[in-house]
Amino acid sequence: MARIDDSEIRRKVIAELECDPNIDWHPSIDASTIGVAVKDGIVALSGTVASHWHKQMAERAAKRVSGVRAIVDGLVIKLPGSAERDDSDIAHAVLDGLRFDTDVQPDRIQVTVENGWVVLEGGVETEEQKSAAGRATRHLVGVKGVTNGIEVKPRLRAADVPSRAHADAAR
Repeated sequence: MARIDDSEIRRKVIAELECDPNIDWHPSIDASTIGVAVKDGIVALSGTVASHWHKQMAERAAKRVSGVRAIVDGLVIKLPGSAERDDSDIAHAVLDGLRFDTDVQPDRIQVTVENGWVVLEGGVETEEQKSAAGRATRHLVGVKGVTNGIEVKPRLRAADVPSRAHADAAR
């Protein structure tokens, strides 16, 4: 199987960025702010995007191109001026978002915010609770990205532990 030429891959990645078929309900990625370089099938994305969502969409657009072997994502999130918030405001918004989401146990989650990037830590009982915490945080104004480091630690129920009398009887 012949390898696709790097210049052809670059042209196709740029075309994908300019008209993403999966984003008909949302403003398209501004491809003019994204640089694309390709060497040996490895695509390097550089420049700025308006949100974490746009960053993910740019990466997905590049992955759809045949011949792309790897992606180096060097995109920087530059929020529009009105969306800029300081870390303290973001931390308050994250805590409020976690508190109001009924699937989240906010008292079991610790939040760290640095330069708009949110890190969630702690422990919850289910994968759904972990995912809900990420969803409650990801799209808040000013959030550039989220690292969901929450651990899933199922609670041990009494029904899951055999009684001592039952264990003694089994001997």
